[in-house]
Amino acid sequence: MIKEITYKEAVNLAETYKDRNKVTFILFKEEHCEWCNEFIPEVLEKVVVDFAKDIDFYIVPTSEGQLFPQAQTPVSFIYVPGKCTNKMPLIRPGAADIGNVSSDLRRVVDSLHNGLDLDSPRLPI
Repeated sequence: MIKEITYKEAVNLAETYKDRNKVTFILFKEEHCEWCNEFIPEVLEKVVVDFAKDIDFYIVPTSEGQLFPQAQTPVSFIYVPGKCTNKMPLIRPGAADIGNVSSDLRRVVDSLHNGLDLDSPRLPI
């Protein structure tokens, strides 16, 4: 399940991600973004099913008055607590196909549990 949240709630989640035992995935979208309108139902809503045990998914609609509005959408910010050694957030600009998103999220979950360095070379899975 993907929960829609406010910008303020997203900031709170980002500031407290280390207090949780799951990855926090926050996607910013614009209402009239064609990529967002394809990526969310065709990719994100499908991968949520496979990763719900390890990742909490959130969507933040961009709106007037945000202190730091997004320069492009979609853009995802991923926060990995636990054993992950990488600097947070992991930033994923743009949209990708379901295979690439699933592969990336498998590595993120591996990092959560095993401390995989996400900057290390990627081998095909």
